[in-house]
Amino acid sequence: MKEQKNTKKMRKHNVKSIKGITLIALVVTIVVLLILASVSITVIFGDNGLIEMAREAADKTNEAVEKDLGDIQNLTNELNDFMNPPTPTPEPPTEVTSGNTQEKYIDIGETFTIKVQDSTEAVTVSIQNEGDNVVTVDENTVTGAKVGNTTLTVTWNGSNSATINVHVYDPTTIGAPKRIEDYGKIVVDYKDTENTRKYRLFYQDKNYTYIISDNLITQTLSLEELYKAGEYENKTGADVSEIGKRLNPMLKDAEVNNEGYTFFSNGEKKNEYDNIKAVGWLTDPEKWTEYANGEEDVFAIGSPTLELFAASYNTMDTGDNGKKDNIIPEVKQYGYSENTSDNWLTNGQREGIYNTGSGSYWWLASPSYILSNGVFFVRENGGYLHRYNVHSTYAVRPLVCIPTSKFDTKYGDNLKWKNELGD
Repeated sequence: MKEQKNTKKMRKHNVKSIKGITLIALVVTIVVLLILASVSITVIFGDNGLIEMAREAADKTNEAVEKDLGDIQNLTNELNDFMNPPTPTPEPPTEVTSGNTQEKYIDIGETFTIKVQDSTEAVTVSIQNEGDNVVTVDENTVTGAKVGNTTLTVTWNGSNSATINVHVYDPTTIGAPKRIEDYGKIVVDYKDTENTRKYRLFYQDKNYTYIISDNLITQTLSLEELYKAGEYENKTGADVSEIGKRLNPMLKDAEVNNEGYTFFSNGEKKNEYDNIKAVGWLTDPEKWTEYANGEEDVFAIGSPTLELFAASYNTMDTGDNGKKDNIIPEVKQYGYSENTSDNWLTNGQREGIYNTGSGSYWWLASPSYILSNGVFFVRENGGYLHRYNVHSTYAVRPLVCIPTSKFDTKYGDNLKWKNELGD
């Protein structure tokens, strides 16, 4: 009996113990569940929770889809433009009047038509220099055939006649000039990295627009010391930049013909003389980045070339103050020459675009055929072009190149003569 009582007591005690442990476990379980619930709510609904992350992922997906759709649409538009190019606005006919002479500038492959008012019979167009083959004529339509200059005589009604001097350009190098009436004006809205220099419109063709520093940039070192410091001591003609070749067409032709660059009149075939190293440095956009404005398709070089200088200068009317004969950069077998003489331009012409009036000398980025170390320059005290050796300490006049479509859109509506700025 006694054993039975002890057994019952032990069972009762065990039941109480079991009940106690179960209650504690339940409380602990509830507390854990509450903690987990709190954590889960935070993980799911918090600022960085799953729902917010899902929402952000959905937004990014939508943005990516919109971008892809936009890219597809842009590609579709480009393909449509390529397959269905817009019809270009036809060039208005070139009108002539009896007894007048006018200049016409076109690229190879471009055409223009000649119109005569009050003509009672067919217009006759004849080429004075038939052997040049610079243009072809089909009735009253003229087409540029090769680079060069020629003269057309237009006759009608028996006794009426007019003259058109046609100048044909290569658009892959320096194309036919545009906006001639604006050459020399300040490009008000263009700012380089210094944001203190002014630039003038120097030349424009259908592909590129060139603006030039209003002021000369003086140098304390000779051109030779500068190109050596610019790591051009061991360079050759093959290292001239694409812009240097485009604006010095003979360099482009020499490369195409695999003749090498030859820059000295002794007949040696070399492309490693000092003059080509200097030209390479002057036309290397990486050496003149401070004059550009940082936009991807805008770049600068140290100075214009002889050919570009001549192309700009030759657009002036012969009656302009100070202008004499046109500059003709002659391509010799061994480099460039020119036909200018002293006093070809007075100070102030086109508001100082060609002659700043400072009496200084500044380099042009073209090699001379006379000297193996000769580079062209502008002499402003008297105004002429000449060539001299790279040991000289002359100034530079940085030139900035901008695609014409961008220039016309971004800068072309705000060009002013310097005296209109009021500063």
